[in-house]
Amino acid sequence: MLGARLAPLLSAPLPAAAEGEITAALPVIPPARFNLSDYGAVGDGVTLNTAAFQKAVAAIEKAGGGHLIVPAGTFKTLPFTLTSRLDLHLDPGAVIKAPDTWEAYGIPDPNQAMPAAPELGRGVRARVPPLISCATGTTDLAITGSGTIDGSGAMFWMWTSKAARRYAPGHPAVPRPMLVFLPGVTRLHVDGITLANSPNFHLAPSGRDITLENLRIVAPSDSPNTDAIDPGGERIVIRKCELDVGDDNVALKNGGKDILIEDLTCLHGHGISIGSATRDGFSHIIVRRCTFDGTDNGLRIKSYRGGGGEVHDIRYSDIVMKYVRRPFDINMLYNGNAGLATDVGPRKAEPGQTEQHSEFPRHPRQQPHRHRLSDRRPHPRTARATGQRHHLYRREVSKHARIPGAGCQGRRVPECAHRRCRRRRDRARQRFREG
Repeated sequence: MLGARLAPLLSAPLPAAAEGEITAALPVIPPARFNLSDYGAVGDGVTLNTAAFQKAVAAIEKAGGGHLIVPAGTFKTLPFTLTSRLDLHLDPGAVIKAPDTWEAYGIPDPNQAMPAAPELGRGVRARVPPLISCATGTTDLAITGSGTIDGSGAMFWMWTSKAARRYAPGHPAVPRPMLVFLPGVTRLHVDGITLANSPNFHLAPSGRDITLENLRIVAPSDSPNTDAIDPGGERIVIRKCELDVGDDNVALKNGGKDILIEDLTCLHGHGISIGSATRDGFSHIIVRRCTFDGTDNGLRIKSYRGGGGEVHDIRYSDIVMKYVRRPFDINMLYNGNAGLATDVGPRKAEPGQTEQHSEFPRHPRQQPHRHRLSDRRPHPRTARATGQRHHLYRREVSKHARIPGAGCQGRRVPECAHRRCRRRRDRARQRFREG
């Protein structure tokens, strides 16, 4: 599938049962309280508290769940993981902060020396895990309070693949971690906190029964790939958030249904997007009472070649836009890493291109559909067993078009990538040149 199949945005009214409110179940967490300071944490902005977070999470897991209280102070930490039936609660004045030196991450300083192969892609990005994450399948998880989670992303932004375009060839790209990555969670609640300055995406949850509300997410308007919220899954509610970032304010990714987005204020950023990864499809999405003030884009649906899925039953209402450069954008040939200076305007992928860049190799499920081809019509039983298809030709217009034997069974040269055809064509052209 080359692009998303887009159903009409203004479809017939839903049945009364389907028009009901989209709701998400909240996590159920035991009332026990655990204070981070009791596990050796020091909120002086200098001490690394990774071990303290790990000990506290382990104690909560052993106790069967509870609330991890982060008191006022700045608690530096390397990445750590959460567990089921846990509420990470940030008191007023509490800051969880990522390191701001390469040495703390164990990454060679790109200002001095880099490894021989500097292009580190998505597969290598796991070497720098998200600051806060959880295992797939986690249940009943919450991050609440009024504190801040700061990703210290500034040192990463100038070493991204996008930033490298402004420098001479060979400028290295450094892998960037996400700030909060919560995959495959059942019953997630993130409420009240501030997320700031992520090296990459700020909040990327997926799963079922996800509620994200009263959040403030901020990063400089020119910080690359600093999406505010990138959710996917079923029964997702996003409400009453202020989003001021350098990329998508909200980007629904991979697939989902029963998603409600309401009462958002989007300042700098690229708007509320569906995609570009839509391979599992989206349905029953409501976006209402949202304000866009100074964003590059407003409402957007995008997919790239090889990564599309069906998108239908999408409803927008009570939308206010002020100083938005591109209010509406629907692009089924999206090429997000086209190397352009702006994210506004058509970014059409030409044949052979995709959204993917050297920093983001293709996911196996994002490959275009390919079939085994043949110049002979296969027997139906063979076709079912092998996936074989009858070979279709596109004639080549060149001086070699009539070389005998160049194509399948001596026909005109087909422009195809079939290995047998390539070998036969190359041999025929070699004989033509030698003769």
